[in-house]
Amino acid sequence: MRKKKLTKEEKSMRISEQRFGLIVILCNVLDTPNIDERIKSAIAASLLNLMDTSFIEGEDDPFKNLINHSIDGFCAEVEQAHGIENYRLELMAEVEATRAILSEVKAKIERIKDGDRILKDICLN
Repeated sequence: MRKKKLTKEEKSMRISEQRFGLIVILCNVLDTPNIDERIKSAIAASLLNLMDTSFIEGEDDPFKNLINHSIDGFCAEVEQAHGIENYRLELMAEVEATRAILSEVKAKIERIKDGDRILKDICLN
């Protein structure tokens, strides 16, 4: 049986449905008791990064509201349990540190590729 080729609108709709499904699942994990805080922290940090890097202002507000509600609830639990103030800021600091590391790694990879190209050019000449 042949699969029907999807139109751009159908592809866009499926991607939106998948995004929504994934966000709901991850928010449910944040809202579920008795799950390790380290796992929830990693999920919360990933969702913060997602909102910061790929959400479209105005268009993704319902997703943002859902995520913020779950992250706020999780952060309140951590703050109360451990006496931490503004755990969300700590998560954002971790996200920023990770981005800085990834940026350096990407720069090093580019330098290595440039070096490889130079060596290939030398060997060919």
